[in-house]
Amino acid sequence: MATSSSFPLISALRSSDLTSRCLPAPGKIAWRDIPSIPQRRLLRDLISPKPPVRASNLKRPLEFGEELRDLAALKVIVNSEAQAKAEAEAKLRELKVKKLREDLEVTDDIANSEAKLLALFLKWLSYFDHHFDVEDEKAFKFRFGIFKESALFCNWWNKSGRSSTCGLNEFSDMTWEEFANSSWKTYPKKANQVIPDYLRKRA
Repeated sequence: MATSSSFPLISALRSSDLTSRCLPAPGKIAWRDIPSIPQRRLLRDLISPKPPVRASNLKRPLEFGEELRDLAALKVIVNSEAQAKAEAEAKLRELKVKKLREDLEVTDDIANSEAKLLALFLKWLSYFDHHFDVEDEKAFKFRFGIFKESALFCNWWNKSGRSSTCGLNEFSDMTWEEFANSSWKTYPKKANQVIPDYLRKRA
């Protein structure tokens, strides 16, 4: 009887002891008032096991991978289009330069005719900005004389069998001094610097 009656008593003592351990001491904050993880979440995580890894769970990562591949493919397309555009522009510039050289080529027939040199000068004026007032007859004759010297020099140079060729350009009606000053605007001359001979070809 003593044994059977003592069990509830011990249980009650243990219950009261557990209660006293759980209750806060006087003047202290209860454990339940301390910010913590919600009990429901704790119970849910303890009771409900984590779902197994399935292919359906990987749907979003797979979609993200596809987006990355699409972005890489788009980058390749954009780079290809930019490269194609640059190549087309370079080809167009090459064709323009080729046509300009053909139109302003100084042949023996032109070099031996004052009238044809004048016609070539007028054609040259239509391609480049002129450096003088075309209505000024004196300035026109002066610039044409310089242009004629440049044209005759190009014809002589190209017939001499050299590895390089000369052609008329926007500097062909300038004097040596004007051309030298214009050529060195971007790269200022140093003290006592001499302009190299190849800059005097006006080619």
